[in-house]
Amino acid sequence: MEYYETKYGKKMSQNQPLLKVTRRGKTIYLIPELCFSTSLDESERQNENLKRELTQISKKTPYERVIKTKEFLSMFNENPTKGLLDQWDIQVDTQPRTVEGKILAPGKLVMNQGKEYVEIDRNLNNNTVRGLFDSGRSLDKVYVFCVSKDKSLVQNFIDKLGDARQKIKNLINQPELFTIAHSDWESWRTILSQKITSDVRLAIIVLPGKGKSSSYYNDIKRYLLTPKPVLSQVVMSATLQSNKINSLSTK
Repeated sequence: MEYYETKYGKKMSQNQPLLKVTRRGKTIYLIPELCFSTSLDESERQNENLKRELTQISKKTPYERVIKTKEFLSMFNENPTKGLLDQWDIQVDTQPRTVEGKILAPGKLVMNQGKEYVEIDRNLNNNTVRGLFDSGRSLDKVYVFCVSKDKSLVQNFIDKLGDARQKIKNLINQPELFTIAHSDWESWRTILSQKITSDVRLAIIVLPGKGKSSSYYNDIKRYLLTPKPVLSQVVMSATLQSNKINSLSTK
């Protein structure tokens, strides 16, 4: 307590438990008053305003980085740092070094067998979305599979897919939805076996949960490689509940 008060001007209460932490085989004890959480919980991850504020702090512009660098370098000319450096006859330039550079033109993306070009600029993402061109192989039969309890959620996703289809030139027909009563491997295998035929162009599988937490994720992906080979995309139901559904649908 004396050390932290003298060194950092931090007064701490006497009666508090320590946090026992084991890292790389070593055990250390942390004082709770000096600790704080560094990760975001689920509600914070979904908070767009908070994410914007964090981005402004963590992702500085080049100009802002130069300013911060100058502030850091100026510390070397302040005591007690300057006194220590003077003893060793060390001087630190407080101005970042300036060098000449060249700006190279980014060029263009050639798409649609050389018929169209997409400018590479700040709008690259939107430009490429609008620049998805007909490959001559339309997705004319698209099937979506989910468990019954997620039907309304998945139907909303299909509606969003309809909006996304209008943005691109590639022909994607309205998907057809199929549901199963129970989310077990035998139920998934049965419906995929019945519905996936050689003329199905794309299968979208909506599994309960988030991430790749579903125990059937690997089984389904293997099954849709062989014996029922078809282009497939697995989506977790938790993803469809997020505010990224519009972006997801476009992708």
